[in-house]
Amino acid sequence: MIMKITINSIQSIYRYKTDRKAFKAANPTRSFHILSYQEYGHYDHYVNGKEIPVKKDMIFFINGNDNYSVKCREYGESLCITFVGETVFPTMTIDCADNPEIKNLFRKLTKLGNIDLDYNALKASAIMYEIFAYMSKKENSEYVSPDKRGKIKEIHSYIYENYKKELPNSSELSAKCGIAPKYFRTLFRKMYGITPTQYIIELRLNAAAELLSEGILSVGEVAEAVGFSDVYYFSKLFKKHFLSSPKNYKSVSRGRDS
Repeated sequence: MIMKITINSIQSIYRYKTDRKAFKAANPTRSFHILSYQEYGHYDHYVNGKEIPVKKDMIFFINGNDNYSVKCREYGESLCITFVGETVFPTMTIDCADNPEIKNLFRKLTKLGNIDLDYNALKASAIMYEIFAYMSKKENSEYVSPDKRGKIKEIHSYIYENYKKELPNSSELSAKCGIAPKYFRTLFRKMYGITPTQYIIELRLNAAAELLSEGILSVGEVAEAVGFSDVYYFSKLFKKHFLSSPKNYKSVSRGRDS
């Protein structure tokens, strides 16, 4: 993947924290890009119809041409830089849990002080170029061939169309596309930021939330309708995902509608 960038000016460097559960980009027609590091927490970003999970120790770059919305899974805090520049970097995440030096680079940025001063702006740009170089190297070292990408996409579509049914396990799914199980999971996560099993669970839980909001079916009926055979397991996953039990979620949703 070709990844080039030129930093023209840095607008702001800051720590970001919010108590909102869901929100959209404050400025959908912004002229700047955002480079951030998730120190802790979990936020799902939806960019051009694609879900991008952003978790602890991930770099997240948002191209200024992309609109996005956000759903909080676990409250957290991130280190952010907004800047103007020319780039062919796509909106993307890079997991850098295995490289603590990246966190140190972001922390150095937050400690630079007034970026209107030329020497601080130059220091900040140098650090950012180092971060982008790391992102480019890691992204290209994890290249997925068109053939394998096509096979993984087929499985992704298969899961989406059948997630409410009893599905094959991850090893059986990998056999469908002729890829070794471990490598299949690695490629799937590389392309979609989530494992096949996690993707199935996410689809089922989101569908369950919609049914619970309607307030017609019982918790047990909802669990069965979206593909869970064990209502207790479903309730445990739902509470972890939405920070609310299915019963309470249903009650609160009905209260909002009344």
